[in-house]
Amino acid sequence: MANGKVVGILADIASNGSHTVYAVRIQELAAFVNKVQPYLHARLFPEDTRYMSPVAADAYPPYLDDPKTTDHKRQEESPEVKAVRASATKLEDSLRTFVATQSFEWGNGMKEPQAHAEYEIQVLNGWQKFREPGTNKFHDSVEFPAINNTMVPGGEWSELPKMVGNDYKMHVRLAGTVTVAGKTYKVFQWRAGIEDEVCQWRSVLDLGFKSINKDRWVACQGEVWTDVGYNIVRMSEHDDLGKSRWHDYQAVVLYDWLKREGEEPLTIPISIATQVGDKDKVYWCRGLFTDYRQFQSAVKMRKASAR
Repeated sequence: MANGKVVGILADIASNGSHTVYAVRIQELAAFVNKVQPYLHARLFPEDTRYMSPVAADAYPPYLDDPKTTDHKRQEESPEVKAVRASATKLEDSLRTFVATQSFEWGNGMKEPQAHAEYEIQVLNGWQKFREPGTNKFHDSVEFPAINNTMVPGGEWSELPKMVGNDYKMHVRLAGTVTVAGKTYKVFQWRAGIEDEVCQWRSVLDLGFKSINKDRWVACQGEVWTDVGYNIVRMSEHDDLGKSRWHDYQAVVLYDWLKREGEEPLTIPISIATQVGDKDKVYWCRGLFTDYRQFQSAVKMRKASAR
């Protein structure tokens, strides 16, 4: 400890009888934790500003309806908006087919995770499949964990690039910039109304012997962060669920470069954090992507569900 601050964590004690201990510097420990467990890093080292948090809030207030644009007359988009749409389309194309390991944790509020799951996600022939490790058992979507009042994420990591890149019913604007981890990013905001039929929410009522699904269109908005070259590093979505049991659904996806020798660098999803409110509680699901492999095909994703 120096000047009242922890600077290292005890790692070992010398076995030769000397008064020597070995410690890992806090900065090095934080870097390692961020690499393998970014959600744990965000909780243990909230003051570490060297990394982009997978659960941090958006940079700007919500992009709400603008009376000047509610007539839905399509105006010429700025060069910056055209550039981010092109970047989103390129990102979607790079995610058409791949295989990776996706791990999940579920919980509520500030409590420790109540459930865990891990799948091999296979996006092949236009559909995503989730295989249980060590088996040949596949699921069309992430299974609900064995806890009450929970949610499972959808394919926002692929749907958001597709929406921003191709759905011109969605309004997009350049809001400004934000500086995180010593880097400055462009921040774009997007929004869509219920009548635009851009965002869909599914509620699942589990009766034990069967499940009842209810889908409906909702108003939504969010942000897209890019570097100076318009490469996407973060996307978010916030759904207005109206008068229902559930409220304030949100998803945050972080992207990073996959660099391998002899291959062209690719932008891939590395984390997806989702949460939804139920009265005064907040239920969350946090996912990580690892062991990424890419092939050639197409992709089609499902939306988030809650029960």
